[in-house]
Amino acid sequence: MTEKKEPKEKQPEKIEEPVKPKESKPEAKEETVKPKEEEKRPEPEKEKIEEMAEEAAESEPAAEPKKTSELAKKALEAVTIAKSTGKVSKGVNETTKSIERGIAKLVVAADDVEPKEVIMHLPVLCKEKQVPYVSVPSKLELGTASGINVPTSSVAITEEGDSKKLVADIAEKIK
Repeated sequence: MTEKKEPKEKQPEKIEEPVKPKESKPEAKEETVKPKEEEKRPEPEKEKIEEMAEEAAESEPAAEPKKTSELAKKALEAVTIAKSTGKVSKGVNETTKSIERGIAKLVVAADDVEPKEVIMHLPVLCKEKQVPYVSVPSKLELGTASGINVPTSSVAITEEGDSKKLVADIAEKIK
């Protein structure tokens, strides 16, 4: 039997070109760039915060340290009495709502709040709505006075209960 061989297709031969060496480029000289000294410019946000702090400081009553501590003690006492016989809103959000709704009779805020921006709007709001505002030194004391086991940044007395005279005295001293 004779087998037929199919003719093989001719494949084009690959012509290898000689490899050319890469041309070397002249190396770029590294320039030493001295970093510019950082200019200390206040950021726009910091400027706004400083303005708000100054505004809040202006709205707080200027009193002697003795009177402030006396006023703070009275405010804490009023909060303690109001928690059992009246109604107290605890926390910055609740305090803000009470002020805006016009039901806050007295607002007490702590001085040791970090960052200060958290409570910075309260004195301004109180001044606008003509609500007495008192600051106390410690948020732990404020939390304890308001009847909770954790520190709180601010408290608003919405119903005085038996502390009505005390709240009136505080409001009179502030004005």
